[in-house]
Amino acid sequence: METGDGSVVEVAGGRRWPWARLRDLAFVALGVLGAATLFVGEGPVADIPTGTWLQALGTLTVAVALWWRRRYPVRVALLGCVVVAVGGSWLPLWLALLTVAIRHRDRWLALVVAAALVALVVNGATEIGLDLVFADPLYAVVTAAFAVVMIGFPALLGAYLGARRDLVQSLQERVAQTQAEQRLRVEQTRQAERTRIAREMHDVLAHRMSLVALHAGGLEVNPAAGPAEVEESAALIRTTARQALEELRTVLGVLRADTSLPEPVDPAEAELLPQPTLADVDRLVRASAEAGVAVQLHTDLPTGQTPPPLVGRTAHRVVREALTNVHKHAAGGTATVLLAGEPGGGLQVRVHNSAPATAAAPLVPGAGLGLLGLRERVELVGGRLSTGAQPDGFLVHADLPWPDRGDGDLP
Repeated sequence: METGDGSVVEVAGGRRWPWARLRDLAFVALGVLGAATLFVGEGPVADIPTGTWLQALGTLTVAVALWWRRRYPVRVALLGCVVVAVGGSWLPLWLALLTVAIRHRDRWLALVVAAALVALVVNGATEIGLDLVFADPLYAVVTAAFAVVMIGFPALLGAYLGARRDLVQSLQERVAQTQAEQRLRVEQTRQAERTRIAREMHDVLAHRMSLVALHAGGLEVNPAAGPAEVEESAALIRTTARQALEELRTVLGVLRADTSLPEPVDPAEAELLPQPTLADVDRLVRASAEAGVAVQLHTDLPTGQTPPPLVGRTAHRVVREALTNVHKHAAGGTATVLLAGEPGGGLQVRVHNSAPATAAAPLVPGAGLGLLGLRERVELVGGRLSTGAQPDGFLVHADLPWPDRGDGDLP
């Protein structure tokens, strides 16, 4: 058996009835009991006056109407007032008034209370006569107090129960909302962690694996290569693969150690590996040239001045991702890297590659995650990234901020 709001209970035959329906039955039974009290002291059935039968019939009508008191509380209560005014039992009215007070703590409750007071006054005038009431002041006071108790008690009790129900419902809704927000935060944290891991895996493996694929593809398309050339390519493949494994091991170790740490506010400030700088772009270009891509580097930067470390790392990321895509999708083409800028004027990073002389399937399939993550990194430092096909190839252009020393920190 379960009880409580919205719960059910077992009844005979294995059926399950809502607890509210059992309360409805109890209210109807109490209303019928109120009708039965009208016959107390009336003597034999044959001697019961017709008026009493009519009063009992009206009380039974209100008792049955209590089954729908939650749907039509005000109407049932007003019907009870009419029955009480003509001498019916007050018990069904008491129950209906209780329901009105629970569900309506506004003008409808005031209307029903006023109608109930009028009904009691009319009932008193019918039963004992107004002359008797006003002839004895004490009796009048007792009668008024009785009316106030009869009407005020269910009204106050219902108002209390209704306010308590609303409070409990409000707390339940707040708890449900808090739980939903908590689930959303957990899901967002998981998604952020998955994005972080995917970004790090891409940054660590994409460039190295594209070089491995490029060297292996060179061996495949050049079966007549001499032993020295094969040995050199194999050594490059072995070295590049070892570097990729070492970097992957480092990333996995840091991720495993930091599983309890929250996602950093600025992922670009919380990289896992020793961070490259703008000066490392030259080394990156040389590695691509050794892998068989004709790359030219042009710089137009002020002597002795460097952009902020975060901007330098972002510029290195842009060049590395662009050259990685050249290895993947434009092997055999040429590429040009341009770094230009000055403090206060921004840093321009342009990587343009020509289309390959012959169309071929990409050496390494791409998922499109690299440019997406790169755009996020550029926007984190307040820059803009544009990428797109050109008539003679493909262009990656990043416009990064390079503030003067007096301009403050980057956003």
